Amino acid sequence: MSQSIVNRCNLLVILAVGFALWGCEGRRVEQLNSRLNAYWEGLRWRNPGSASMLVAPEKRQSYLGKLTKQLDTIRVVDYNIASLNVEKDRQSATAIINYSYYSINENDLHSTQELQQWDFVKDDGWLLHIRDTAK
Repeated sequence: MSQSIVNRCNLLVILAVGFALWGCEGRRVEQLNSRLNAYWEGLRWRNPGSASMLVAPEKRQSYLGKLTKQLDTIRVVDYNIASLNVEKDRQSATAIINYSYYSINENDLHSTQELQQWDFVKDDGWLLHIRDTAK
């Protein structure tokens, strides 16, 4: 076999592997967006159980209790991903989320910003690990 044919075959293999890896990376980011939207839906529809399923298992139960109490006092009406930074290794991501909500006792619209740290866990997919709120 001539060297040029071997080089072409090697190039085709490299391209095929590259496209396959690129496809996997793109799907991982799509999965993250899906998780972010599922989390939002849990807040919007006051379903803390579904939102807490996206939290790391070791923090899930305590988070469920806190979120349940919080959603008893507010109604989340809007959610916007202000920024999303996925690390190059596609194993972690940081999202800044803007929320608008009403307090049950008031008719005033409030807003807050939340910093979310998401980590990709092999068997569980993207999970929320850190949640900081700054008003």
